[in-house]
Amino acid sequence: MVADLDGVNNLVTSEGVDSCFTRSDWDVCTANQRAPYYGHLGPSPSSLEPKRLLDAIRVPLRKGCQRELAAWVSAYGKMITIPESADWIPVDSAFGGLAIYRRAILAGARYSGAGENGESVCEHVPLHKQLRARGARIFINPRLINTSYTENSGKGR
Repeated sequence: MVADLDGVNNLVTSEGVDSCFTRSDWDVCTANQRAPYYGHLGPSPSSLEPKRLLDAIRVPLRKGCQRELAAWVSAYGKMITIPESADWIPVDSAFGGLAIYRRAILAGARYSGAGENGESVCEHVPLHKQLRARGARIFINPRLINTSYTENSGKGR
């Protein structure tokens, strides 16, 4: 299990963790939140339309939009709340502050915060790209709730 240690995992329960093991067709099982899902730092299903925040706000900023509004329009406004009753969501990459990995899929994998061109990226993106190249199946488990609103999910907006 990999977890952020900045207080974001304040709603994790044994039932949520147990829900990861009701099925066995996954290699990485990632958390969900009770707030809008913060997934724009890693590629996810097209329905989530994730983008890196700085890339996403570039056009509105050029058109004179204030930074806060540009962030809302380009990223936060596209976030979705995933109901706990939803089916598992297959993704290319996700984290949400908590992920469970099958040990075998991590053998020889490298954890890095640099993208292919050396740009700074969420470290889970290159890790998950390596794992997917090996055939890993990565999911958001809607019942694995780890938190509610955070700074990243638009708290206070």
